Amino acid sequence: MLRRNKILIGLGVIGLVIAMLGFPIWMTILSAFKERSQRIAFDRKKWVEESTFKDPQRIRMVDDLLKTRSFENMSSNDVVELLGPPEAMAFFRNYDIAYWLGPERGFTSIDSEWLVFRLDDSGKVTEQRIVRD
Repeated sequence: MLRRNKILIGLGVIGLVIAMLGFPIWMTILSAFKERSQRIAFDRKKWVEESTFKDPQRIRMVDDLLKTRSFENMSSNDVVELLGPPEAMAFFRNYDIAYWLGPERGFTSIDSEWLVFRLDDSGKVTEQRIVRD
């Protein structure tokens, strides 16, 4: 009887450890699937409309934007013409143009994601990337 109780307790502890480790992994997989299934094609009109924290349109279309358009050597005026006026930047002093995309993708959305651009001295894009604040 004592041996059986020890085995049951051991199995319970093992089950608890598996559940504790498995839950975050499972949630990460689910959030990645959800994020991928909600992506949409870039639409300039929707991009320029105000994206809200509850309905972040930009975060859903940024992957398509970067896949279908090249910003390399594009002028800052062309970027603004395509994406609308940039956000006022307090976080990203190393970049010249920034657009808020929405809450970061993933299981825990603590930060925001931003599309940022670095320009050369002539105002042409030398780098674009997605960063978190």
